[in-house]
Amino acid sequence: MMTDRPSTPEPIAPPFARVVQAIIERGGERLELLALSPVEASFTVKRGLGAVALSVLSLDAAQPERTRARLAELIKLLSPRQPLDLVLVGGDAGARRLLRKARPFFTRNRIGLYHVNDRLEPWSQQTTVVHKLLHPFAETIAAVQPDPERWRQLARRSEAVHARMAAQAEEVQAFAKLVQQRRPVVTYSIAGLIGVVFGLQLLWGSTSPVALIRLGALSPARVAQGEWWRLISCTFLHGGWLHVALNTYVLIILGMFLERIIGPARFLLLYAVSAVVGSLGSVAFLGDGFSVGASGAVWGLLGAHAILAFRPRGLLPAALIPGARRAAGINLGINVLNSFRPYVDMWAHFAGGAAGAALFGVALTRGLPRLGELEQQDAAAPGIPASRPLRSAAALAALVLVGGMALALVTGRPWTLRQPVPTQRVDVEGVSIELPHLPRGATKSKEVVEHTFGDPLGDPVMAGVRVFPAPDPATVPRELDALKRALVPPDKATQISPPRTFSDRGDTGLTVSYRYPSGVTLERAFLFRPRRFIIIELLRWPEAVAAFTAESLIRTARDST
Repeated sequence: MMTDRPSTPEPIAPPFARVVQAIIERGGERLELLALSPVEASFTVKRGLGAVALSVLSLDAAQPERTRARLAELIKLLSPRQPLDLVLVGGDAGARRLLRKARPFFTRNRIGLYHVNDRLEPWSQQTTVVHKLLHPFAETIAAVQPDPERWRQLARRSEAVHARMAAQAEEVQAFAKLVQQRRPVVTYSIAGLIGVVFGLQLLWGSTSPVALIRLGALSPARVAQGEWWRLISCTFLHGGWLHVALNTYVLIILGMFLERIIGPARFLLLYAVSAVVGSLGSVAFLGDGFSVGASGAVWGLLGAHAILAFRPRGLLPAALIPGARRAAGINLGINVLNSFRPYVDMWAHFAGGAAGAALFGVALTRGLPRLGELEQQDAAAPGIPASRPLRSAAALAALVLVGGMALALVTGRPWTLRQPVPTQRVDVEGVSIELPHLPRGATKSKEVVEHTFGDPLGDPVMAGVRVFPAPDPATVPRELDALKRALVPPDKATQISPPRTFSDRGDTGLTVSYRYPSGVTLERAFLFRPRRFIIIELLRWPEAVAAFTAESLIRTARDST
C-alpha cells in the first residue's frame, strides 16, 4: 500500500489527464504511447528483454459495470505471459473492488492493480511499473502542468502510432500468409529420420555404449582411424527418451521458422554444416569418450536464429523483431547454461552454434527476397529461389547426411548384437582354447603377453587371455589361497559372489564375477594345468547373447605344444 499524498488537497485538472501526462513525462524513451482518448490511454513500457503493457482508464461513475467490462477486455487482449499494469482513475474504494473483480483468479500473466481516487490519492496491492514511474506520487503529480495543447499533441501522436501499428499488423499478416504456404519438408524429414534411428536403437540395444558405437556414435579414436561417417551418424543418435524428445522439439520449432524464411536448400546446408562442425568440435576436445546427439546441429539453428533476430536485414517484419530477439536471448541463455552440465558435449554445442551463426550471417542470406519483394516473388509460387550451385550443394548435403547414417549401419552391423556370440578354437601361447569369435589383438608387457578378443565398446563381449608357466604342483594349494586373498573388486565394481573353486579333470580352478554400475559384468577364471597357469577375463554387456562363461571357456583349455 502506498501512502504518498498530493501537496494540494484538490485537483486543479481532471485526475485522468494529470495521471496520463505524469506517466508520459516520467516514462521518457522507455514509454511508447499506443492509444489515447478522453477516457483511456494505452502504453508499452520497455524493460530488458521484455515489455509491460500499461492501460490507464477513467472510471465511468454513472455506469461502473461498463468500466469493469472494459478492464476485462484489456486483460483478454494480452499476449501469453505478457505482464500488465491496470490503472483506474476516479472513484474511491468501490473502484478498487472493480479492479480486483476484473483480474482473473487463474492467469499466466502478471497483472498489477493501481488506483488513483478523485482526491489524487494512490493505492496498489504491490509494487508495479507505474508505481516506479510515478513515485514519489505527490511530487510527480504536483509537477504536472495541465496543458490542452499538450493533450492535443499527444492525441495526434497516438493516432500516428496507431496508424503505424496498423501498417505493421498488416505487414505481419501478409508475411505470415506467405510463409505459411511454404512447407518445412526438410525439417520434418530430419525429425522423422531421427525418430526412425531412435526406433532402431530401441530394437538393437537401446542406449548402451556398445549399441551406440555399433550404430555410429562419435569416437575421436575411430574417426582418426578413418571412420569419417561418425561425424554424421552420431547426430541421429540419442542417449534416451528425454534427450531425443528435447532435441527433436527444438529442431522442429526452430526448423519450421528458419526453413520457411530461407527455404529448404539453404536450411539443409545450414543443418548439415552445423552438424559436421559440431562433431569436429567434439573430436578436438572430447578425448577418449564418445558422443551422440543432434545438439551440434540444433545449436547451429540457434546461432542462425540469433543472427536473424539481431541482424534481420529486411527478412522479418519490424513488429516481429522484438519478440525474435527475446526468444533468441532466452534460448541462448538457457542452452549455454545447459551446456555446462555433466555428460553434455559443450564443444559440439559451441562449435555447431558458431558454424550456424557464421554460415547464416555470411552466405545463406544472399539472394533471399526481402519483405518488399515477397509479394511479387510469391505471387506465382510460394517457394524460395535457389541457384543451381546452391541446389547442388544441398543435394550433396542430403547425400552426406543419409549416406553417413547408412554407412554407419552397414559397417557397424548393430543387428548382430541380438545374435548369439559364436566361439572358435585358437592357440594362445601353447594352449588351445575356445574363445569368442571376435577380432583379435595383443598387448605385451615386460612379463607377459595378453591376448584380447573383441572391442570393449563395439562388441557385446570381450575376452582377455594370459598364459604363464605352471607352478610346482606341490605349491598349487598355497598359490590358490594367495590368489583368493589377492582378489579384490575393480574400481567402482561390486562383487556378485565370493570366489569359488572348481575342478576340471583333476586340475584346480577358481572363478569370481563382478558387476559395474553400467550393468557390465566382469568374470574372471583361473586354472592350474600341469604345464600352464591360465587366466581368462570376460567382459559382458547386459544385451550380450552368449551361452559361455569365463569358467566354461577356460575348461576347454588344452596344451597344443
